[in-house]
Amino acid sequence: MIRIFVLLVLWGCGHSAHHNHANHHMHKATHADLIKRFEDPKRDLLQKPAMVMKLLAPLKGLAVIDIGVGSGYFAQHFLEAGALVTGADVDDKFLQHVRQRFTVKEFKALKIAYDDPFMGEAQYDMAFTSNTYHHIDHRVSYLKKVRAGLKNAGRFVVFDFKKEGDGKSGPPLAMRISVAQVIKELKEAGFSQITTHEKEFEQHYLIIATK
Repeated sequence: MIRIFVLLVLWGCGHSAHHNHANHHMHKATHADLIKRFEDPKRDLLQKPAMVMKLLAPLKGLAVIDIGVGSGYFAQHFLEAGALVTGADVDDKFLQHVRQRFTVKEFKALKIAYDDPFMGEAQYDMAFTSNTYHHIDHRVSYLKKVRAGLKNAGRFVVFDFKKEGDGKSGPPLAMRISVAQVIKELKEAGFSQITTHEKEFEQHYLIIATK
């Protein structure tokens, strides 16, 4: 497991759903260990944050909520791109960490519930979740709340592990959600404009759904 991707289900996995098997699997490690693994420089090689930012650009001045902010790995990139970032998580220890990490006025931390992202109505230009989608139970209901919290033409972005793989890196294959399943659930939640990016990433897919 000391390979380039020793992070299991760990990287960026905030907890935006009920305590399910994926959450239990992740929390076999301590918060300190999780943060260390989330911020491992080797993560950049497979998750390609520069590519993610390129696909989502421009972000300057946009209100972005990072659902399952974890250690703030992607929040850092959003801030560098000029976004106004809300780091959302159900976990108090992760929220404490990001509050200490980001002290700029462009960042705020938000405590959310397992079944509600507390986005309000039409508040955000983009909602983003990294390595977290497979943690969410009752996803269609949750996605409807996400959609309601987006402004007109707002985007919901799912960045997660591909269903295909040998299971030696990332979460166990049984925990992963296929691209087809994500698209199906997004449509059921009311999203209609959906684009996918798979070839750009070895281990991940990126799906953009527009309100």
